[in-house]
Amino acid sequence: MKKLFFAMLVFSSLNIYSQVTEYKAGVSIDNGGVTYFLPQTELEVRINLVKETYYPGEYSEYSKRELGIDNKGSEKFESWKIKSCSVVPVGKPDPQKAYFIKYKPKSTAPYVTLTKDGIIRGINVQLPEMKDDKFVEKKVKVEFPKTSNYMTEEMLLAGSKAKKANLMAREIFNIRDSRNLLIRGEAESMPGDNESLKIVLDKLNEQEQALLFPFVGMTVKEEKQFVIKIAPGKDIDNTVLFRFSSKFGVVESNDLSGKPVYFSLKNISPMTPEEMIGAEGKKDKSKKDKDAAVIYNVPGKAQIELSMEGETLFEGNVPVAQYGTTESLGDVLFTKGSTISIEFDPTTGALLHINH
Repeated sequence: MKKLFFAMLVFSSLNIYSQVTEYKAGVSIDNGGVTYFLPQTELEVRINLVKETYYPGEYSEYSKRELGIDNKGSEKFESWKIKSCSVVPVGKPDPQKAYFIKYKPKSTAPYVTLTKDGIIRGINVQLPEMKDDKFVEKKVKVEFPKTSNYMTEEMLLAGSKAKKANLMAREIFNIRDSRNLLIRGEAESMPGDNESLKIVLDKLNEQEQALLFPFVGMTVKEEKQFVIKIAPGKDIDNTVLFRFSSKFGVVESNDLSGKPVYFSLKNISPMTPEEMIGAEGKKDKSKKDKDAAVIYNVPGKAQIELSMEGETLFEGNVPVAQYGTTESLGDVLFTKGSTISIEFDPTTGALLHINH
């Protein structure tokens, strides 16, 4: 969980006092101001997968003959499916965009909120801790039904595997007959109330599943996530990002055991990165203005598509800080008596809210 770090600088007419709750990267306590970073965007391609592991039963070869049921075979195997794909922008401190907010005496010094990496989040506003949306894998404990607990003496003493399978199958059919009689209310000895009936039916279901396991085996499902990180730059046209195999899941882009998954990225901002750099160079800002102002990003956009065998896995526009420009808020924020509060997007550096 990301922590928040706050800097409060308090000024009087004669002296400058500074107070910082905890010193971290991005916070300056020596020069009467706060240093902060604007973010650059990193893209996380998140592939959410479902892994199914099949565990065969001991009597799988008798499943069709004794029960009329097809199973998945007598060998353990894994299979993978893509559940969903997403492309999520993540903010990282941009070393080329470090700024210093300097305050004048007799001005109102703001309460500045930064991320643990020093990216600006807000001014004069209390913000909750940032939630970590990273995928948390749930550990799956595989527990097989205890079939032996439900086997009769005759089953346990059967002289051959085929005989034991036959006796177990007959018991399964007896369980089903008993359950049907209970459901129809035709059993010789019916439970006294609905709650008791439910308990009896649950117990019969438990017995049936335990005896079925040796015939049909068991499939265990787990959810996994695979993440590929991309730093947006030049356009990417239909490049093989990774390959997907129903047997092995996500594999390397050069592993021919999987089907290619293609990735495209296009900068759809009004200006190209080169034009933005030129525009930034033409802005005439004095050092005084820079010290007083708060610089923020106006992010651009990337059009992204992820596809496999002609099927679109993800398509959409994602904000990208480095495809945009920077703008500034003047020193009106710091005039005496100002109550303005501001919130920024720590992922893109964009201005989210200004409240008076």
